[in-house]
Amino acid sequence: MAIETMRQMTTEQAIAILSSVWSPNVRMWKYKGCQFGDDPHLWPPGILSALAALAQTAGPNYRVRAMQIVAAVMGRTVTASTEHIIKATELLRAEKLRPPQVQPVRGSAMVNHSQSPADQKEKEVADLREEVKMVKKVAQEKLMEKQKQLDATEMKWFDMDATLSIVATDRDMFKMYWEVAEIYKKRLEKENIELKQALQEKNAHITEVAHERDRAIGRVGELERELMGIRKTGGDA
Repeated sequence: MAIETMRQMTTEQAIAILSSVWSPNVRMWKYKGCQFGDDPHLWPPGILSALAALAQTAGPNYRVRAMQIVAAVMGRTVTASTEHIIKATELLRAEKLRPPQVQPVRGSAMVNHSQSPADQKEKEVADLREEVKMVKKVAQEKLMEKQKQLDATEMKWFDMDATLSIVATDRDMFKMYWEVAEIYKKRLEKENIELKQALQEKNAHITEVAHERDRAIGRVGELERELMGIRKTGGDA
């Protein structure tokens, strides 16, 4: 059913699913070191379909894990370097709110009674336009600063999420290796018991053969003595 869904899913359907289940931000779909750009329409359709199917199955909590599965299928490795983790930690510790910028206050201009009412009105309009420009400039600067903080927060979250996913993967791999080691241990213990039993059987067989050899040697001695007696009897005759 999942394979059939992947075959029938279009690029737009996959993008809609990933945007809904994961995030509309395409950058948050990618693992660290991903070679794909920020336009999902340029991604291989099979990758988008596979991610969408995994997103529907596993949900948003396994976003990075799903990308790791796809990367593994593509023959790539996904790792979080030490520098990557250190950088994310430093960003968490160094983040501080900047002091609020002082809002420009509109000054109270003195009225020049020598100017005509039209000139005074034009002067007030010019001052108001200048004030609006200053307010827009300050608002734009604040918006850009907030966007930078948002981008930095997203990257820190991405780093933490990727690192946590790597740790969880390592934990699962260790658990799998441990289970395999336990199975191998039990198999070796069983083989050891079988070898001990085979050794005991061989020892018993060797003991039996040794007894037969001793009996054969004794029988040869008896036959030699009988032969000597026969020869002696024949000589006397």
